[in-house]
Amino acid sequence: MMKKLFFLAAILGIGFACTNTPKEDKEAAVEEVAEIIETNVAAILESPADFKDEKIKLEGTVTHVCAHGGKRLFIIGDNPDLQLKITPNEKIGHFEKEMEGSSVEITGILKELKIDEAYIAQLEKEIKEGTDNEVMHSHSDGEHGEGEEHSEDEASEEKMNQINKMRSDLAETEEGYIMEYWVECKEINTKESAE
Repeated sequence: MMKKLFFLAAILGIGFACTNTPKEDKEAAVEEVAEIIETNVAAILESPADFKDEKIKLEGTVTHVCAHGGKRLFIIGDNPDLQLKITPNEKIGHFEKEMEGSSVEITGILKELKIDEAYIAQLEKEIKEGTDNEVMHSHSDGEHGEGEEHSEDEASEEKMNQINKMRSDLAETEEGYIMEYWVECKEINTKESAE
């Protein structure tokens, strides 16, 4: 009787192991093979809601890498007036300053943030408390003074100027909010120049 129970438990164990492992592998494979939408800077900026939370691939030229830790860079496509912010995911960590001027291919997820008066008030509070916030870096559109040392007072004044600009931009909207979009980069490759 004990041999039969052991044999039955072994058969059930093998059957359970065989049915669960492929399912887990299949789910991981589906996540890994999620459709990547190939697009460009202009298409994203023209209709960002169409790409929200989608895995996208695009190419561009790096116009700026923030000197303060390489936590963001900005790229342009064919139109130099259209610029898109890119942030690294945790695995990448930061971008190298030497990437400025390079042609790159980026794969990532388009993220969005709704900026309204409540959000701006929270930002203002964080500035007064000395907390750094990603939005403060993005709202200046990549036009940072490189290599310039700022006193704490100058940095705080610059952030308050950004807050005032956000409020001014917000006042011009009919909706009462501004949508901020950027790509969280999962992979970045420098493209070889065709010289």
